Amino acid sequence: MKRILFFVVASLLFLNSAYADEYAGDLNVGRVHVVNEVCRFGIIGTAQNVCSSYNRHFQFSVTTNQGKLMLSMIIGAKLAGKKIAVWYTPSSVPGTNESTGCGDGTMAVLTQVSLE
Repeated sequence: MKRILFFVVASLLFLNSAYADEYAGDLNVGRVHVVNEVCRFGIIGTAQNVCSSYNRHFQFSVTTNQGKLMLSMIIGAKLAGKKIAVWYTPSSVPGTNESTGCGDGTMAVLTQVSLE
């Protein structure tokens, strides 16, 4: 019985974390900016629950292996003119810009990227 309960709880936790992120696809890469080990980039397309700081909508750390891989995919997509899809944690101040509250601590955080 304990084993069944463990698998049920573990499955629910996995499903919750797997679907916690927002998704947006069919996007072109806009402005890309890297400073202080953080990449911030913009998109040409529509994503829900993001803010815009100088035309940048997402941010992520480039210090991890995943961050380095995501940066290379984003730069590759930009150079090749290919579209991307993104998964992200929403902004805490969606719909704002750099003048109304969007900034380093409030931008959507990228968790996954794929080429389309």
